[in-house]
Amino acid sequence: MTNTNENNVRAQLFLLIGRITDPLLNTFTMVALQEAPDHFWHKPSSAGNHHPPDEHGDGGLALHSLRVARVCWTLCQSRPDLNPDVILSAGILHDIGRYGLGENPSQYTLPAHPDIAADFLREYGDGLIEEVACAVETHTGRWGRIQPRNETEWLVHYADCIAANYQEWSNRII
Repeated sequence: MTNTNENNVRAQLFLLIGRITDPLLNTFTMVALQEAPDHFWHKPSSAGNHHPPDEHGDGGLALHSLRVARVCWTLCQSRPDLNPDVILSAGILHDIGRYGLGENPSQYTLPAHPDIAADFLREYGDGLIEEVACAVETHTGRWGRIQPRNETEWLVHYADCIAANYQEWSNRII
């Protein structure tokens, strides 16, 4: 990803954080994203057919996270009974541990990345942060170790599925 594209994706993610109205959750999401390993901004979202082609290269993971967050925001607008702050924070941070959190990232997606990310997020506290961590921990749905247990967690999972497959299904809509 060029510096211009990386800066654009980064700026758009931080703009979305501005929509989080709970001050604690806003600050938590901002700090967690700032603490994301450098490879979060440079690794692909996947190398296979599970994501759109523009997410297969440098910066694809950050771009995918932006797309998931946007879908989360859109879906939670139709669900006033759910907490949009939790959903948006989870959408932004759901893949923060995809390649690990250290300076030496894995070459491939880590199967335990939902747990790695959730454990990282839990270091910041509890309450709403725990709700975000749970949504992150279950974002892989039936393919994960823990399946979603409530509507917030399912919504984040669905947003991830939609963002990962939007190009495939959007080409089929008449």
